[in-house]
Amino acid sequence: MRIRLHAPSIEPSLVREIAGRYFIDASGSAVLLRLAGEEVVVPARPQAWTHIFTLAPVDSAEILAYIERHPRDFVLAENWVERMRKYLAVSGFFGLVRGARESAEFPVPRDRLLLFGGSVAEEITVNTTRVFPPKSYFRRSTAERARLAGRLRTEALGQVAALARWMRTNVPGFKRAEIHRLAPEIGVRESFRLRGRYILKARDVIGGRSFPDAVALASYPIDVHVSGSAELKTKQLDARGLYEIPLRCLQPRRLLNVLAAGRCLSADSAAYASARVTPIAMALGQAAGMAAATLVRGENAVTESILRAVSDAEWR
Repeated sequence: MRIRLHAPSIEPSLVREIAGRYFIDASGSAVLLRLAGEEVVVPARPQAWTHIFTLAPVDSAEILAYIERHPRDFVLAENWVERMRKYLAVSGFFGLVRGARESAEFPVPRDRLLLFGGSVAEEITVNTTRVFPPKSYFRRSTAERARLAGRLRTEALGQVAALARWMRTNVPGFKRAEIHRLAPEIGVRESFRLRGRYILKARDVIGGRSFPDAVALASYPIDVHVSGSAELKTKQLDARGLYEIPLRCLQPRRLLNVLAAGRCLSADSAAYASARVTPIAMALGQAAGMAAATLVRGENAVTESILRAVSDAEWR
């Protein structure tokens, strides 16, 4: 089948003709869905953007020693000492950051440092830079968004350099650290997404809801990097500690041969603040691929039998 994808009301210049029986939009910003004229959610107040980078060499023992001396300066889990010896994950240094902000020395509008270890020895990933797209960002033209994004990337890269310098001077364990790696793109936490057959809700996430057509399990808390603010607002899941995402969150309301995947899923803003992260996006990509493969083999539209097949445990 040959279809013509067009959405002049979104962007008149973007008209493409593509042959295919089934399509998966894994663009992260619902590009295919918008071109096809499907209904999407336009973020009203997009979350802050971050340019991720790594520093090395870093002395993790010095970081842990500082945390042991100043535990109230960090967000800590139970048995954190044993956990961090296996995998370093730091949310804190609140006192250092607060003092630096009060003296106008901290180069980023944040209330903390977010630091993570990884598979490379003595390397720490820094998830701390923060720039703010305007509220109207996603309502502007593609060209305007591109210009704005370029300016925001430049601002974020300036923060990377300034933050690395500040950390070398002020944070235990970083006195020899240099910028080791830089993400190829700035991290955009929230973008266009599908308004699908089901909209995942905050109460589904927090309450650990199950669905008969579940295709992915998720366990990340609601995590909002507040626009225009230094804050990070989080909401932990209830006792179950996980929730399910139904296939209907990947299904458009109108199109029968298109599925959303990853960050294109259908969710309200709070639920999206949990489901947007990489492991969950990967699970949804796997689910969409499995669903499309099932549809191709069956040569039929999405039906209840397909939902049951994809939601079977062996598919997850």
